[in-house]
Amino acid sequence: MTITNANKTKAITVNDDATTLSSWALALVNTIKSVNCPVEPLLQEANIDQSLLTQAGQRIPIQKMAILWKAAVRETGNPAIGLSVSQHLQTNHLYAFSYVIQACNNVRDALETMVCFSAVISTVLELELKEKKDSVELIYAVRENYPAPCEEAMDASAAITIIRAINHLGLLPEDIVCVRLPRALPEQPELWRSRLPCPVHFESDCLRIVFQPHVMDNPLPTASPEIASTNSELLRRYLDSLNRSFVTRAKQHLADLFISGRATQEALAAELNMSPRNLQRKLLSENTSFRNLLDELRQKHALHEIKHSLKPITEVAHDLGFSDSTSFCRAFKRWTGETPTQYRKE
Repeated sequence: MTITNANKTKAITVNDDATTLSSWALALVNTIKSVNCPVEPLLQEANIDQSLLTQAGQRIPIQKMAILWKAAVRETGNPAIGLSVSQHLQTNHLYAFSYVIQACNNVRDALETMVCFSAVISTVLELELKEKKDSVELIYAVRENYPAPCEEAMDASAAITIIRAINHLGLLPEDIVCVRLPRALPEQPELWRSRLPCPVHFESDCLRIVFQPHVMDNPLPTASPEIASTNSELLRRYLDSLNRSFVTRAKQHLADLFISGRATQEALAAELNMSPRNLQRKLLSENTSFRNLLDELRQKHALHEIKHSLKPITEVAHDLGFSDSTSFCRAFKRWTGETPTQYRKE
């Protein structure tokens, strides 16, 4: 994921599937609890392991979060529940993200840093800071070929950004020109307009928060170059770890697909929420390919089946997706230097 802004802050690239930081789910869970709704059934419905919520740096797939958001709306009866999440999101919930923002020199630096490290929060969104003569716009766009976060998640992003800009960056409500939400005009728009301290517009192409340009150079009272540097390094290491683990996650998804008989490049790309072309590019950047991953998986299963089962070789070949036993025997000899029959006799 490449994140840039108009002022050319150094981009950070993340090779990752569509995930969000688990603390987002924790904040939503705490919001649900605050209105006395049981959360365990909702987490089960979304297939989210509750133990992940309190483990720093854990990730949750966007699809599971979408299910949790919709279940939260259904059970609480509050279509604007996303706006309440900011009340239950603590500074330490966002890894080192909040600390580095608050330690920036001024408002512009803080917003640029949000752009730079936004993949920590969600790998689905690309943030951009656009400065014009009469306004500054923070834009949350969805990555190409990735699913858009649900409306409730974008509501939460808007509320958290605006409230923290006021509470931590020293902005006044009038310093925020407006927010444009990527959702249809709701039946009760006053639920949103009464909860956000700035004008609210709907039916936007993406989330857009517009600031007055004169506040960009406002200094932050919590500025600390040392804290900013230390926490920026923590975030870079965290994003690097996401890069390094991409192939591992691809292997895990492919193993699941293999068991269900759907181990194709298209199916794996769909599991990772990307196009087959992007999957191929990302794997090549990690010095591997889909063919290599599939070959490695077939080898593992072939060795186990030949050594520990009495299945005929033709059946093993078919189960592993080979067109015939001859092709399987050729691959097996490439893997082991022996034929399946020789290997089984050992």
